Order: sequence, then structure tokens, then C-alpha cells
Amino acid sequence: MHETLQTMDKTAENIRRLRMRAGMTQQELADRLHLSRSSIANYETGSRQPGMDVIASLSAVFQVPVASLLGLDESPSEEREEQGGALSLAALSKEAKASLLAFYSFLLSGENVFVPR
Repeated sequence: MHETLQTMDKTAENIRRLRMRAGMTQQELADRLHLSRSSIANYETGSRQPGMDVIASLSAVFQVPVASLLGLDESPSEEREEQGGALSLAALSKEAKASLLAFYSFLLSGENVFVPR
């Protein structure tokens, strides 16, 4: 459970960091994703978790792998930027791979409790 909370915190931090790095306001990102500004604010504070569809959209907008967006990789950000934001699964730690697999299994189970409104 503690690892899940850390991943949620990293996801929130990463959304905010990537949005700011892209020079976008919360409203601009919300418009691009067809969401409300308050949804983006909630994702950035960690009070709500984005669904997988939003995660996929954020990954595409910011051109980063889902694992990076979720904070599941261990590579320094400079190394990711030199690689153009792309990382292979081989670059992930065993724990990160296990977390990503668990998250994927959770999504497939249909028990997604983080339903966007």
C-alpha cells in the first residue's frame, strides 16, 4: 500500500512538472484533454487519480512513456531527456516492473475505483 501511495504522489508531481515544462496552464492542458481545469488541479495535488485513458492522453501530450509519467522508472530525468523521453522496460528496476505489471493487471480486472467524473 505504501508503494501505491508513493506512485500516486509521483504521478501527481510528474503531471505538474511536465505541464509546467511544456509551458502550459492547467486550463490549457484541460482544454487539450477535454477535461475541466479542476480535474487537472486534482490530478496535480493527488486528491484524484487519472484513469488509464487520461494517463495515455497525458503520455501522448507530453511525449513520455506511461512508466515515466507514473514515476515507475529509476532513470535520472536528464538521461530520459537525452533519450527523447523514451525508456525501455529493461531500464526499470524489478520493483518498478512489478508495480507496472500490478497496475496493468488492476486495469484489466475492471475494478478501477478511480472513475473520472
